[in-house]
Amino acid sequence: MPGKSTPANAPASQNTTPKPASAKTARQPTRGKTDAPPRFPIDWEAGHGAITGPLAMASNAAATAALGTAFDLPTLWPAAVAAAGVLSHGLIAPLRRGAVWSTIAARVTGWAFAGTWCSAAIASDPRHWTGSGWGWAAGTLAAGTMLVGGMAVEADLREEAADEDARAEVRRQINGARWAIAKEWIARIKAVTGVQVQAVGLTQRPDGTGFALEIALPEGSPASKLAGHNVALAEAARLPAGCLVQIVPTAVQGHVLIDVDTVSTADQVHTYGDDFSRRSVLDGLPWFVNRNGKPINVFVRESCALILGPMGAGKTTLFDAILAGFCRCDDVLTWVIDLGKEGDAARPFLAPWLESTGVLPPPPNQDRLPAGIKPGVDWVASTPEQALAMLKAAETVAKWRLGAYAELMRRADTKLLPVSPRIPFIEIVVDEGVEMLSYAGKDPIKKQLGPQLIRLMETTRGMGIRLVLTAVDGNNTALTDSRIRKYSNIRIALTATDAECAGPAKLFGSLRGLDITQLTAPGSGVAGAKIPVGGFDPQPIRTVRTAPSFARTAVAATNSWRAVLEPQAAHLIGAAYARRWEREQCGWLFGDPT
Repeated sequence: MPGKSTPANAPASQNTTPKPASAKTARQPTRGKTDAPPRFPIDWEAGHGAITGPLAMASNAAATAALGTAFDLPTLWPAAVAAAGVLSHGLIAPLRRGAVWSTIAARVTGWAFAGTWCSAAIASDPRHWTGSGWGWAAGTLAAGTMLVGGMAVEADLREEAADEDARAEVRRQINGARWAIAKEWIARIKAVTGVQVQAVGLTQRPDGTGFALEIALPEGSPASKLAGHNVALAEAARLPAGCLVQIVPTAVQGHVLIDVDTVSTADQVHTYGDDFSRRSVLDGLPWFVNRNGKPINVFVRESCALILGPMGAGKTTLFDAILAGFCRCDDVLTWVIDLGKEGDAARPFLAPWLESTGVLPPPPNQDRLPAGIKPGVDWVASTPEQALAMLKAAETVAKWRLGAYAELMRRADTKLLPVSPRIPFIEIVVDEGVEMLSYAGKDPIKKQLGPQLIRLMETTRGMGIRLVLTAVDGNNTALTDSRIRKYSNIRIALTATDAECAGPAKLFGSLRGLDITQLTAPGSGVAGAKIPVGGFDPQPIRTVRTAPSFARTAVAATNSWRAVLEPQAAHLIGAAYARRWEREQCGWLFGDPT
């Protein structure tokens, strides 16, 4: 989602450029002769058209005449059958579907001609025809077939014209309804803001929960004149509680998008779904959804992320979605630091590994996972000593990569290490990491954690190491360190239980175009990303709901492709990494007392 984003229901006037096909997809193998499709495939289930219908009529009439003559059937028998066809296929069927009269005339004529010709042919007994008799029969049959064919072609043209008129009428009605909404909001904007704007386009959401109105500002009136009036516009429209009016810039200067909720989506529940397909960190990862329920991809290759979430705001489910997204990537290693809960934040993503090795039983009514399941998180630090060892290990890996892959980056003409399954991106997720930065005690180990975190944020971007930091609220004094904001260009503030809206204010400052007080539904929040690729302005988001089995499913589904650390890097780190899953290092995972 490169560049500045707009809501998913933006008008069609905001075009997007399709991505060019890659060489990989463009070079498809040539089909062999044995599996080549027919050059002119025939759809045997298709109905008759203006050409095949009259031809079928002629062939059936000739066959019926031959059959009637051979079996000495009554002369009027074909006429009786034709009368039934006129009634059912010529009149009742087209009238029921609202066909035009030219279609009815073509069908009635076809049945009437075929029945009359058959009866006449049987009466004259084709067995006694001479050359002139055969010529008469063939000529009249051909003439009738051409007549009916011409009427069928005319009927098709008139049917298409009638269909187009009906479609045009539907479009007129829809456009009329849209124009009525647009005129109402143009007048409302004038009354509330004093600015006379012009409607450019209006697009309604497919689910009926709102619409987006694109407007053009008059010359000399900047978009800032509308900023901050979103609450007044929502109140003037008497929107239900929980509905927002967002004022969003568009790709055209002087145009603004008014995104309006007409139905509160607070009761809607969004799940992650069952898509655990293979991805890359370069593709962006779906962490949450927008107001329309569409996933928003977050690109973390070059930026750290900062998440603020009070208790009960949905931070745990967001944490699950983040870790599951990293599991799906074949070029990511995830390391977790959790000092507050002693590693428990990562437990769901480690339990499948323990289950597959027989340490834990499978969930009730579930088969045990097969042997060979790897931990869904590559390394977990639950103590300050382990956390410091992990952070120093990341710094060691970054320094080693700088020299080891210098030639690779030179050949790729880039200053960013090309991450891949062989050279994995390392994401360090620090639960309550901002609290680590604000430590003011005397513990010598804890005092080193903050500076080490900052150093990683400052120096390891090029070598494929980034961090996700979380905090309970936005009042933490650690956020006053300007370096936290500088390197955390992906920011998320959950608001469901943030009555004072401290999180969004702390992360984004004044959000004049967004009424945060309406974002009280479970998992609600604000997210924004000031990054070169995939950036988006601060906008309302919702976290997805995850079931207790979510992590188990994610870890098992992605086990075959999750990356491993380069052997040289693992050797440089030494025992801290090699012994990370020994019971002495992670006894909490096995239920050992601490």
